[in-house]
Formats: sequence, C-alpha cells, structure tokens
Amino acid sequence: MKEELQKRVDLFIENKDKIKAEFPKEAETLSILCAALIGLRNREADPKKMRKSLEIVRENTGVFSSFRGSLRMPIITKMSLTGDSKDFLYVVQKNYNALSGHKWMGNIYQILASMIMYEYVERKEVNAMVSSTKAIYAKMKKTHPFYTSQEDCTFAALLAMTDRNEDEMLADIEKMYKILKERFKYNRNATLALAHVLYLNNDDIDTKCKKVIDIYDALKDKGVKFTTTYEFVTLGVITNLDVDIETIASDIYEVNLFLKKDKAFGMLGVGRSERHMYACMVAVSLHLENIEGLMDSALNDNVDGDIDDEYEDESTDLIDYNLSIRMAEEMALLLMMTGDSESALK
Repeated sequence: MKEELQKRVDLFIENKDKIKAEFPKEAETLSILCAALIGLRNREADPKKMRKSLEIVRENTGVFSSFRGSLRMPIITKMSLTGDSKDFLYVVQKNYNALSGHKWMGNIYQILASMIMYEYVERKEVNAMVSSTKAIYAKMKKTHPFYTSQEDCTFAALLAMTDRNEDEMLADIEKMYKILKERFKYNRNATLALAHVLYLNNDDIDTKCKKVIDIYDALKDKGVKFTTTYEFVTLGVITNLDVDIETIASDIYEVNLFLKKDKAFGMLGVGRSERHMYACMVAVSLHLENIEGLMDSALNDNVDGDIDDEYEDESTDLIDYNLSIRMAEEMALLLMMTGDSESALK
C-alpha cells in the first residue's frame, strides 16, 4: 500500500478507536461513521472537543430534541471540526427552525439539510434555500412518487446549492437515471440517488454515467462489489476525482483488505457492504485534495459559514462544485446510517 494511503487508513482506525474509547456506550458503527467524517478532512479526532460539543448540545436543546437522537454523534463530530462549536449549533438550529413545519421533511432530514445549509448560510438566504429545496423535492416526488422518500430531501438541498434552473437540472437527472437503471436494476431508489450525486459532476451525462459504471465494474473485478443500496451512491463521488479508474479501484481494494483485519469491519462488524463503502471513503479522501480549487479551510475551519471573497471572484461555480462533492460524500454516509426504516423518522 502506498505510504500516504496507509497513513489515511491508520488515521481512520485510530480515530475510530479514540471515539469509541471516549463514548463506549455508543454503537461502534457510529464511531466508524464519525471517524470517516473526520477522515475526509485528514484530521485527527478530538474526543474531548466532541465531549464538550455534546455538553453544548445538551445545554441548548430539550430532552426530546431530535438533535439528541440518532444524529447526535455526527452532529458533535461536525461541531468538533469547526472553529466555534457553539456557532455551528446556533446556525444549524436556525436553519432547522426555518425548515420546521414542512411535513414533507422528517426531523432527521431537516437536521441533515440544515448542516448542508451551514456552509452557505451567508451566501444564500435561508428562506430562499428552503423554498428552493422544497420546490426541487416536490418536482422529484411528482416525477418518481414511489422512489422518492424523505431522505431524498437531503439531495434536494444539495441540488438547491447549485443555483441552476430546476427543470433543466431534473431533466438531466432523469436522463442519467434512465441510463443507470439499465445497469443497476435492483434498487431504483439508490440508483435515483446516484443520479442526483452525479449531477454535481460537471462532465456531460454520458461521460459521467459511463465512468461510474466502469468504476463499479473495476471494483467488482477485484472482489469489491458494491450492492445497489445507498452505500453504493458514494461511487458517484469518485467520478469527480482527477484520477484514473484503475488507480482508485486499486486503492479501494487495498484499503478494504486492510480494514478486514479489524474486527469492527469483520463478519461481526459493520458488514461487507459498509466496509466497502468506508474503504471507498478512505481512498477518496486522499485524492480529494488534488481537486483544483478545493478549499479545506472553508470546510475545516468554517466559523461563520462564509467563503473568502477572493475565491468567489475567481469561480463561484467551482466552489459550489467542490463543496457539493464533499457534502455528497457525507450524505451517502449519513443516509446509510439512517436508512429507510420508519423508526428513524420518529
């Protein structure tokens, strides 16, 4: 394994173990998820700051608040990665309140969308973002009433960040969905979600659809088969990387072999499909930093949700593109955690 890739794997495992040690009563699956979120930024976990962030959540939310529910660990993880944990929670709560009252979006998905909006709170008015997200979701639901469910609100929020024409956007997504469903026939929900993520790639429709299929097949040939459920949506993110398919497939394969040695990823751990997804996340985190224009400071140390003017002047589209890549990865992880269960919405 390449030295830099090995460092990423080691960091992922170390972060997972640190978080589990600090929060022993939490399910190990959550420790893994949080370690992956931190690993995307190539950062070391700060369990003490996570603990302090949990205290902040408890001080500023009610006993039955959704912020204390199944998303509390990802929330405090994100809080620990910002320069100001209190500010993060304040802004996310503000966004959440703006979304509250919309029956089309369950509490969990309101929080997910609110965390997406955190990156943009100064660049786009919350009410406008809410309206755009709602409009996009309504059109998604009208087109695919049986395959569109509440978790798709998070993808609607991602798409709303692009500021592109809604009808043209959804028409392109539908074209990709029709291409992809010929290859991935067994889970239309996840295939549609994959089309949403692929839209955030600026390549033409045929190119990005072919690339994600080629990536899927290259991994399958190496014994790393992604089932067509939500974890395979992360493959869509790879299409944004400036790296050849064989290289990224080999990296994912090697990371997967390494993770199998850890009991948390074995037969009694998260399961093969999830392990494949996390192997993908570790490998992708290495190559993400090579994308031109990626602004780690905007994601790692964002205190007020703003983006430096110098970057906006150069290429706002590129900024939206790169932030969307990173957020799409996190959505795939969080969607995998919440799944489709009705209990997750309560």
